[in-house]
Amino acid sequence: MKEKHIVYSWMGQLFASPINEVVEVLDLNQMVKTSREEMKLTSWKKRTMPVLDPVSLLTIEETPITKQSKIVIIEAKNMKVGFLVEKIIGIEELKLEDMKEPNVSEKRFVKNILGSYKIVDFGHFINADTLPLIKKALEINVSVVLDGEEMLSQRWNEREAMLEELKLESLNFLIESNRRKIDDFYIDGMMKIHRMIEKM
Repeated sequence: MKEKHIVYSWMGQLFASPINEVVEVLDLNQMVKTSREEMKLTSWKKRTMPVLDPVSLLTIEETPITKQSKIVIIEAKNMKVGFLVEKIIGIEELKLEDMKEPNVSEKRFVKNILGSYKIVDFGHFINADTLPLIKKALEINVSVVLDGEEMLSQRWNEREAMLEELKLESLNFLIESNRRKIDDFYIDGMMKIHRMIEKM
């Protein structure tokens, strides 16, 4: 059996999440810093959305912020939280029968391995250390985010910006179609269109 996964990179490695765990993918246009390097903020649907940086939670580094960086909103432990990723690679259909156990050092945040992709357990990042930060972030008025200093300094040129917006729209349309359990024939057609847009 195959399952659709969204594929992204962290620390130069490929990771994936089942598409049904993903709520939406956002640009970094309105992401702002906080006093904690592992926590950023963005606005989503007229409210403040906490954004965790898993790289800074796992290492002494931070995810580099580039114009290709994205925020993946995940539903885990009955809450929606944003996670910073270096780059969205695309959507892949992965064979569940190819599942393997992760190595011991990654087991805490990797559920399993499918092909060359490490399937992330985002629940690992919502824990006793981060939960107070997440709850505090959710209480912050969205105007603080909208008025804050944006972290993204690089910008796309006009054509690149249009293509990037088109990619993001088609990706989010696919995610939403999958969440609503729309007909597979329709979703497969949308995947073809999304892949064509990615190649532009």
